[in-house]
Amino acid sequence: MNDAIDIRKEAVWALSNCTTHASEAQFALLLQKGALRALVNSLGIDDVRVLLVTIEGITNILEAGRKYFMQEGGENPMANELEKIGGVDKLEEL
Repeated sequence: MNDAIDIRKEAVWALSNCTTHASEAQFALLLQKGALRALVNSLGIDDVRVLLVTIEGITNILEAGRKYFMQEGGENPMANELEKIGGVDKLEEL
């Protein structure tokens, strides 16, 4: 098995786990460090379990955006960022 792929899969699991119960400050740091982009980039991993964990992490980030970062006018900045980095298109391609 390819070590780089195995490491990438483990990183997705770890990152997704970080999104499960993160506080507002932790989410802000995760997002600043590129967690959403990393998860979106992992949508191409050819492993159903990893794909489900990736989608769970993205969902957690979107929910945190709604819970912690909702802007005036009801816009979720995480949803906007997901769109901006091409995540919506990648999800639709699944």
